[in-house]
Amino acid sequence: MGTPITVISKKKQGVFYTPRYVAEILCDWAISARSDVVLEPSFGGCDFLEAARSKLGQLGATEEKIKLQLFGSDIDPQAFTHLGKIVSNPNGHFLERDFLKITPDSFPAGPRFNVVVGNPPYVSHHNMVDEQMQSAIQALKANNIDLDGRASLWAYFVLHSLQFLKTDGRMAWILPSSFLYVDYSRSVRRTIINNFRRTLVIHLGERLFVRDGTEEISVITLCDGYQPSRNQSGTFEVIYAPSVGEIQKRIESWAGGGSPNIRSDINSTLALLSDDAFQVFNSLVCAPGSKTLGEFCLIKIGIVSGANSFFFLNKSHWNKYGLTEDVLSFVLTRFRFSKGIQLLEKDLQEIISLDYPCILFDTSNLKVIDGPTKNYLDTFPTEKRNNITTFVRRSCSRAWHTFNDHRIPDAFFPYMHNDGPSLIMNYAKINSTNSIHRLYFKSDIHECIRKAIAISILSTFSQLSAEIEGRTYGAGVLKHEPSEAARIRLLLPTTLDEEIVNTVFQEIDQYIRQGEKDKARKLADIFIIQDFEPGVSERYQTVLAKALECTRAQRFPIKKAIRG
Repeated sequence: MGTPITVISKKKQGVFYTPRYVAEILCDWAISARSDVVLEPSFGGCDFLEAARSKLGQLGATEEKIKLQLFGSDIDPQAFTHLGKIVSNPNGHFLERDFLKITPDSFPAGPRFNVVVGNPPYVSHHNMVDEQMQSAIQALKANNIDLDGRASLWAYFVLHSLQFLKTDGRMAWILPSSFLYVDYSRSVRRTIINNFRRTLVIHLGERLFVRDGTEEISVITLCDGYQPSRNQSGTFEVIYAPSVGEIQKRIESWAGGGSPNIRSDINSTLALLSDDAFQVFNSLVCAPGSKTLGEFCLIKIGIVSGANSFFFLNKSHWNKYGLTEDVLSFVLTRFRFSKGIQLLEKDLQEIISLDYPCILFDTSNLKVIDGPTKNYLDTFPTEKRNNITTFVRRSCSRAWHTFNDHRIPDAFFPYMHNDGPSLIMNYAKINSTNSIHRLYFKSDIHECIRKAIAISILSTFSQLSAEIEGRTYGAGVLKHEPSEAARIRLLLPTTLDEEIVNTVFQEIDQYIRQGEKDKARKLADIFIIQDFEPGVSERYQTVLAKALECTRAQRFPIKKAIRG
């Protein structure tokens, strides 16, 4: 057993344990003197405490002294069963209490600590009970620290830990990858930068908790040189390690004065780029014709049904229930159903013929509900209907089955994907579900520019920008919220020839339909860099293509069995 990471969701609750080897690596770095006093805020299976005891012993501390130097807390009684196997007389050093309700004075003699180590509970704000949320908010108020109300529990643990540290103290954490990309984490990172001389974040390719049934991406976070003044500007370095076996090497290089990527508090994917790629990418960001997707369009989520399998039907199910055209609308339910970068009427007819769910059971235009429509609505269990939050909210202003907003988008953009996004022009004039983003171009954006945008989004430059702005989930999928999609960079030629744009657009559409996405990307590259000198173009394609390949490789998990 090891120190737990708690993950709570509506579907599953689980406790996942840190591999002992990783706990040893973190303690080996964090503990530098035999007199160091160590705190583990959520000690669980005690792997960090055991690693700390071992490290202190290596530095010359006696067993009697070590007992006085280890402290911790946990709310799980089972954790104290593990504790009893390594600490015979806790002497009030280990509290069965919520860490967020503890202050340094809660421990004997109210010590400040040289070291705080561990991994905090990974509980999202959606799943925090009221008492947890109130404890979290009050803990930060005591330190005059503000945090977005959407923050997960781990963020409160990290920030609350600051008041326990001595000047020049160290923290070492295993955190979720959200530390590097979600909006609320920005304030956590900024607080760390303001309070520590330097911080190293190791984005780990190997998944630590596969054996426990999760592919959570982990980041090792080492914070050195605590200064409670909160007005310094420390370095914040982000590097990549493909496997656990590489962590020690990365730490040793950093501790020895190496400077992997000192690009303070920026997006982690951007920080992981090589110097060449970083320079080339930023030079293109500043180039004429460089824009963001959000400068051309408004990006919204698709329509929300509350029960997709009931409302989105295929042709066979539609005919089975005898539903009529007065409740019929067409909708794109899966991005992959569209094969190119334009959705045509013939594409829609093919989707229908393949019996894909693309027909929306739509009561929004009905004044009276009877016949087959009423019969179909009656097949939805009343008890189930009353327990669906979306329906409950909707029934305040309209019927539970009425949700089509009839806002037909100009184009579609994927919410989640594996191999890079594309933009699909919506010439079939249908709506989409909330698994697909809807794009509405500004009224003054000419059709030629719209097509050029669809071309540019496939370029290496924009594909890399999409990796930078998106967020990665455990299995390697890349996700874009509307605000993140809006920040994706585009590069458009300063002069657009409508005939050339139409030709390139059609050629790329055919490549995509044939599954030749690499050929489409190369053609998009040629299109967007036509204003550049040949030498610049060649450097762009070589450097950024390699960067894109590396960045995508880092998204996908390396799964190994980790012992201990």
